[in-house]
Amino acid sequence: MPRTIESYSSVKTRAEKIPRFSRPSLFHLLCLSFARHPGGCRPAGSYSCDALRGGGGGHCSGNARAELSARGWPCARELSPGSHRGDSGGSWVHRSQPGAPFSCELGPSGALARSPTRPEAAGAARRASAAALRTRLSPRPFAGLTVSGRRMSAADQAQGRLGAEFSAVPRKRRAAAEAFTTVRVNTHLASVKQVKNLLFEEIHKQFKGLSVPVLRHPELQDILLIPVIGPRKDLQKQSSEVIVGAQCGNSVLRGAHVFVPGIISASKFMKAGDVVSVYSDIEGKCKRGAKEFLGTKFFIGNGISELSRSEIFSSSGSLKGIGVRMTDPVYLSPSLDNVLSSYLFLQNLPSAVVSHVLNPQPGERILDMCAAPGGKTTHLATLMHDQGEVIAMDKIANKVKKIKQNAALLQLNCIKAFCCDGTKALAIGKREDGQEGPPFSAESFDRILLDVPCSGMGQRPNMAYSWTLKEVTSYQPLQRKLFSMAVKLLKPGGILVYSTCTVTLSENEEQVAWALETFPCLQLQSQDPHIGGEGMRGAGLSLDQLKLLQRFDPSSVTLQGMDVNSLQDSREEDLILLANKDCIGFFIAKFIKLNSK
Repeated sequence: MPRTIESYSSVKTRAEKIPRFSRPSLFHLLCLSFARHPGGCRPAGSYSCDALRGGGGGHCSGNARAELSARGWPCARELSPGSHRGDSGGSWVHRSQPGAPFSCELGPSGALARSPTRPEAAGAARRASAAALRTRLSPRPFAGLTVSGRRMSAADQAQGRLGAEFSAVPRKRRAAAEAFTTVRVNTHLASVKQVKNLLFEEIHKQFKGLSVPVLRHPELQDILLIPVIGPRKDLQKQSSEVIVGAQCGNSVLRGAHVFVPGIISASKFMKAGDVVSVYSDIEGKCKRGAKEFLGTKFFIGNGISELSRSEIFSSSGSLKGIGVRMTDPVYLSPSLDNVLSSYLFLQNLPSAVVSHVLNPQPGERILDMCAAPGGKTTHLATLMHDQGEVIAMDKIANKVKKIKQNAALLQLNCIKAFCCDGTKALAIGKREDGQEGPPFSAESFDRILLDVPCSGMGQRPNMAYSWTLKEVTSYQPLQRKLFSMAVKLLKPGGILVYSTCTVTLSENEEQVAWALETFPCLQLQSQDPHIGGEGMRGAGLSLDQLKLLQRFDPSSVTLQGMDVNSLQDSREEDLILLANKDCIGFFIAKFIKLNSK
């Protein structure tokens, strides 16, 4: 008779003792302990993990160990205080090992190697690389594994709700860049064909003749995809080092150079023109101006220093501009800073899907409730051919300024941006004559995009998490306030699209279930295009309702590098399918308001 799994409160108490940087381990631990499935039973293809039950000799079954390893979760055994190996009182759990050398885990151990020099061997390597790409596209079970095949009690299921919320993307995958750089063409000023040709020439110049294709997405006609080469295993680390912050490191993994404000530390004798190795301080422990850093760091590539150490840290003023020009990044992605700036907009693929799902029409009145920095706002205006009215709101003035700058850069005139708290956007009583901005009258918008503030657990690359449980669970109430306001502002027959860039059940499917119960006037609608997966079970939605949702789950594709050989022998349709899967975590739901009740 299997023992009852460890209670949620016990797991939470122990997990909160884990150092702040290791908190992703908490997410893995909770989703492994409490992942929910209809009926409380383990579905086909899931794994039983005896290590999650107390008991002598707790261990992973071979399948569970293999699955965890494939997802980047090393199998670690952790005993409750006072217990010892083999003691029946021991509580054994899975979690990522906090002492692992994270600085060298940029890619999987099975990443593609450099091809041999002999032509026939090189051909075999290309074919193997293409086969690996097809394998990478094969479906995999959801990251939240279940605990044994027994039926869970009602209490277990209630506690399991929180566990499913923390089904985070494994650490290796978060640290890896997306497989493609996604670029949206401003079709208001230029054709996709024109921009595609200009972009191909720019990439050819940046990559010094390396042949990297620019693909047009077949279902998103204004989207271009540029494959990212990497992780590159043949880079030689230099003695001179530059340490940057985690956010700067994330940007470098996506193709950016290192700007001076992002530099935390540099080697003692670094001069302008030196070849340096750049590392990301993923724990935030490096002191500004340090001459050496021996803490946990993540190698992100080599570059040439534009300034000396003394110029970076001894300047009386605040320096700006490029500090290190990246010449050999671990992930080779084009730098598009100030490149075709009025014709291109860097945007994650799912973020571009959202605007197409809302499908704004010329002449309509559209509201983007949480609009900064304006990527989706400008996309909506472009899809409307700059005809109609797009109202963009954000509660932070500097972010509103950024929205206006982006609108001006892309030469879009139908956008009006206002600084306003979205939860206070509804006018009480009659509005003043000629008033353009918020608060707005009830039922005054044809379509509303609600891309809510969220825990952001789907963002990639993301080498460092700093959230607490309290912070992660704080978003649901705010999202519901914003959603309630959006329903009041939407006209009968209008369309509301709700989206997040996170993977938690509580901020996605549970919000949809709550909305359908709270607002009988709302009805889920099918989405076009629908290139993501269906919704996740566990929130009480029917299978038909889950099919109407769109969830982008990066854990559904095998993490593996991409090299030039695999690109040459890969079919375009395989690359497009990979781009649809190997992206950020994201969620989209589309509603129609049937009446005013």
